Amino acid sequence: MPSPAEHNESTASSQEPVSLGDLKPCELLSSGDRQEIGLVEGLELDADTCDWSLESSSSGVSLDLYPEAGIDSVPERGSPVDLGTNYDAYELKAPGGGEGACVIMLDISENSYLMLTATSGTDTEAACELAAKVAERVDASLS
Repeated sequence: MPSPAEHNESTASSQEPVSLGDLKPCELLSSGDRQEIGLVEGLELDADTCDWSLESSSSGVSLDLYPEAGIDSVPERGSPVDLGTNYDAYELKAPGGGEGACVIMLDISENSYLMLTATSGTDTEAACELAAKVAERVDASLS
């Protein structure tokens, strides 16, 4: 594992990296976080994926951990976005032309990242707002 000194200190990703392989994705949102956002308890789809739904609608968000792949391996990661997170963030609105969807990726380390995919009917902006809210809270739980 690289030491903090080996990271580029000029980026948000300069903190000591977290090992995503040691984490359970559904545990990255506390019950308080879920309640604030309006999400029901997460459903663990596999060891690296958790899916949450909004209590009041069919909208939701999934979290995928990529513990052994750097964000540079993603062919389309969207544009950098400032969410005030400790990690560099990228936002991809309406991936593949799918209105009502938004992806936010956090660059955790040279060899790992996480991806949040939110949906909200056909409202892409609402999906991005949901993904950003979850990203901020996941970021805080990793810090």
